[in-house]
Amino acid sequence: MSRILLNVSHGIDIPDRPSAAFTLATAAIAAEHETVVSLTIEGVYLAQKGYSDAIHAPPFERLKDLMDLFLEGGGKLWVCQKCMKRRSISPDSLIPGSEVVSATRVIEFVAPGISVLSF
Repeated sequence: MSRILLNVSHGIDIPDRPSAAFTLATAAIAAEHETVVSLTIEGVYLAQKGYSDAIHAPPFERLKDLMDLFLEGGGKLWVCQKCMKRRSISPDSLIPGSEVVSATRVIEFVAPGISVLSF
C-alpha cells in the first residue's frame, strides 16, 4: 500500500478542483492506499460544517457526498492550522473527521517520498 497526499487550495471559488481531488482521493481509498487530503489556503473552508453541501460541479458527484465517502473509507482530512487562523476559522466549526495540522506534520508525511497531487 502506498501513501498519497492530495493538496486542495480551492473551494467554491473553483469547484472543479476540490471535486476532482476528492474523486481521486476516494479512488485511492478504494484501492487501499493510505490517503490524506490536505486543505490549504481557500481550501480550508471545505472543512467547515455546511460549506461543501451546495458545491456541485457536474459531471462530478456532489462534493459533500465525495467527502463523506472519503472519510467513511478511512481517508484523513488535514486542515492547515495557519490558513485557518488567517481566515478566523475555529476548530469547533469543522466537520467530524477533520484534523488541524501544522506544516511540520505535512512535511513529515511527505518527506519519505510519497505521491503528492495538488489542486
